[in-house]
Amino acid sequence: MGKYYDQCAEEWNKFIYSSVNGTFLFDRKYMKNGEHKFIDFSSVIYDNKDNLVCVFPANTIDNDVWSHQGLTYGGLIYKNNLKTPEFMKIFDLVISKLKLWNVKKLIYKPVPYIYRNEPCESDLYALYKFNAKLINRDISTVINLKNNTFIDYSERKQRNILKAKKYNFEIKSTNISWTMWLMLEKSLLERHDTKPTHTWEQIIYLSDNFPNNIATHSILIDKELYGAIIMYYTGNVGHIQYVISSEKARENHAIDFLIDWLIQKYKTSALLGYCKYFDFGISNERNPNKLNEGLITFKEEFGGTSICYDTYQIDM
Repeated sequence: MGKYYDQCAEEWNKFIYSSVNGTFLFDRKYMKNGEHKFIDFSSVIYDNKDNLVCVFPANTIDNDVWSHQGLTYGGLIYKNNLKTPEFMKIFDLVISKLKLWNVKKLIYKPVPYIYRNEPCESDLYALYKFNAKLINRDISTVINLKNNTFIDYSERKQRNILKAKKYNFEIKSTNISWTMWLMLEKSLLERHDTKPTHTWEQIIYLSDNFPNNIATHSILIDKELYGAIIMYYTGNVGHIQYVISSEKARENHAIDFLIDWLIQKYKTSALLGYCKYFDFGISNERNPNKLNEGLITFKEEFGGTSICYDTYQIDM
């Protein structure tokens, strides 16, 4: 196990896209987007034949190591044919190395199962065996697009979509615009007293570097922008990253209409790739950890059910 250096970025990225639980969020170009905020502590692990078998996107704060805080999830990303006994040895190696490096705590955010390319939870078993404790749990809302021939919208949601159809909305897949971003900033500040996770410069950088993974879908009437949704595509999952809505959009249920359009498209065709799941994103406020009941109700009325994004801690 050794520290990651920029010289192995190409090997790292190639490994991510062939791994069993990697997504484009672990691409070094994506991680570069937030490198100014964190002290990188990413690691690479090779077998005795010098084959890369695991990578660990991570950062450090004082004497603690975190699954990279610039990413929603992470942990050990491993090759698709790695057997559990091998993985347990690797996890043991990681813990031993961290102790040797005087790390006091490991904060680990495993990849939620819907984002894994195949069923693989060896790291969850390893966390249990190494006495990890659950320290945080975020809740998200997900629709399984492949196991549902009929998605059960609530009666209210069905009424809202029917009302929206009267307005002759037009939906376009476009690049994100400055007008959209200003609308997002205004809405988040006024309604939630918060800011977007990314800056304008960052979202443009990511959109330019990951055109097959990030897309913007806008909703208009007579060329007037009512709202938009920025989507992240990770192969298995279409994830809502940002919902952009004007006052008119909320009055006319434009976002309900746009989300329904996205769900139906995912069920019947590929937008930027076939997806098994539609992830609305988390509905709890992280500090303090409090459920936003109105937000999760909005999502669950589309027929979604809950999954958890967990965070674990191992004391060295």
